[in-house]
Amino acid sequence: MVGGRRGGTGFDGARLRALRHRARLSQRALGVLIGADETVIANYENGRATPRVDRLGALALALGASPADLLPADLEIGSLERLRVQAGMLQAEVAERAGMTRTKYAAIERGQTATVSEADARTLAAILGVDLEQLLTAQAVTRAAFLERMPR
Repeated sequence: MVGGRRGGTGFDGARLRALRHRARLSQRALGVLIGADETVIANYENGRATPRVDRLGALALALGASPADLLPADLEIGSLERLRVQAGMLQAEVAERAGMTRTKYAAIERGQTATVSEADARTLAAILGVDLEQLLTAQAVTRAAFLERMPR
């Protein structure tokens, strides 16, 4: 999981540090840009803390990067979670924009939902800034991963 109420495992502090250096910002200056103390930035960079997705989006924006630039390259490529994180959004934000409950969206993102209606798929694709085919592919990847984790 990335972000949400708990910190996510899909964050790369070294990438944050590299992007911050590239932008020629101190930890203090980056903290000011996102409304956080410099110790928060230091903790992110050193792996002692992980930002929520909304903070990840703020960091990316301040650094002129994409939220995906702050994630490890191997984070469930093609998953619905990855698409949401790339969009810099929390599950609750996606659900609200899509007019569905967070529970329903979370089940879709986990792959617990076998199929997504065409209307929901089109809405989610628009919200996440991808085309319908990308969304459906991500849903299939997510569903396959879910089924692999199920006891047999």
